Amino acid sequence: MFYQKGENLVNIANSILKAYGCQTFHETYKPLDDLLKKNGVPGRKLCLILLDGFGSSIQYIHRHHAPYIYEHRYFKITSVFPPTTVAATTSLLTGKYPMETGWMGWTEKLPMFSRPITVYPSTFIGSNNVSAPTSWELLPTEQLDQIINKGGKYKAEKLMGFTLQPPTAKNHFIQTALRLKEVDFLYSYWTDPDATLHEFGVHSSEVENVVRELDEEVKKLTQMYPDVLFITLADHGHIDNQYLSIADHEDFMDCLSFKDFGLEARAASFYVKKGREKEFRSLAEKYYGDKFYIFSNEEVIAKHLFGEGNENQYYRYVAGDFLLVSKDKWSLYQPTTAYLKANHAGSTSQERYINLGVYNNSK
Repeated sequence: MFYQKGENLVNIANSILKAYGCQTFHETYKPLDDLLKKNGVPGRKLCLILLDGFGSSIQYIHRHHAPYIYEHRYFKITSVFPPTTVAATTSLLTGKYPMETGWMGWTEKLPMFSRPITVYPSTFIGSNNVSAPTSWELLPTEQLDQIINKGGKYKAEKLMGFTLQPPTAKNHFIQTALRLKEVDFLYSYWTDPDATLHEFGVHSSEVENVVRELDEEVKKLTQMYPDVLFITLADHGHIDNQYLSIADHEDFMDCLSFKDFGLEARAASFYVKKGREKEFRSLAEKYYGDKFYIFSNEEVIAKHLFGEGNENQYYRYVAGDFLLVSKDKWSLYQPTTAYLKANHAGSTSQERYINLGVYNNSK
């Protein structure tokens, strides 16, 4: 199991839903239930700040560059599987697992299309950014702010930093402060340090600079509003990675009914020609077995890798005939894969664990 049942992002979301008197979909995270109750939420404002990619391992590595955030860590939980933005932030925003939402990875092969869709921009991969039907139409979700607002008693919003002009950390935190005056619950999402980690790697000076700025902004915001309960968290962590090209093995490629793998470079779904499943598994073990876990579709389902609950109609198909999950630093490469210095979505502890920081906590 690549996530901790009862102690993951889905449980965090359900604790928030419970606090605001809304329907829950899975069990809550009991320590957070107690914390919210002690702090008078929902009577007291709550702000959930998600710093993309700032998992426990990254916080530890850069603890001297982000001392305020590091000193306020309070709970340690896991992401969902795969620990990647598409799956994890959607689980946090819905209170449901990836197998329920259908938001399972960066690229998804859906049965009605011949090429995978890059989920967030809603484009077909390898097709010069040709637009696809929007992922929000194909995989509709109801999110925390919508659910809370529907209850009618409290006002909730989400602030997605990448939509702001200019899209800078400073502007994002300014806008977070402004929106806090208007709402009872605010989800505030920022793209770093994830974007910088991808480009420069875990130990880079560029990441040091980014987390130092985030630490300063979080400190200013939380001290500016002592009556607001703030929680910082991440969707996943990161690990520096190396690539292996699937095109290096013609016999492996010949087993595929569809040449592009789906989901993620570190959690890749493959579609295999009928009758060649045993051959594919044998070759996958031969070439990648020391570096990747290899699961058949049946094993993925039986092990509840993508969670539990009511299956999305596309879940079993999107999971592929086989799923290869990285054990360590290795990622798979195909021509549409972006080279990233650091990455996520695999099985390592560096990618999986998340700190929840708590600020202005009632003693």
